[in-house]
Amino acid sequence: MMNLNLLKLEIIELLEKHHKITTVADLLGLKQPTVTFHMKNLERDFGVKLFDARMGRIILTDAG
Repeated sequence: MMNLNLLKLEIIELLEKHHKITTVADLLGLKQPTVTFHMKNLERDFGVKLFDARMGRIILTDAG
């Protein structure tokens, strides 16, 4: 069963707005590897690619 908590939802929302992992980490008071860890776990939990890296920016996929 998926554990979709508020932090993970905030990460998705902030990535959609800012497109930078480091910015999202700073806003949430986390380290960049922690944000990346949650992103990878979300993709594993849902079984689809949610994020694309394009020209140094993070873009949500259609599934994201």
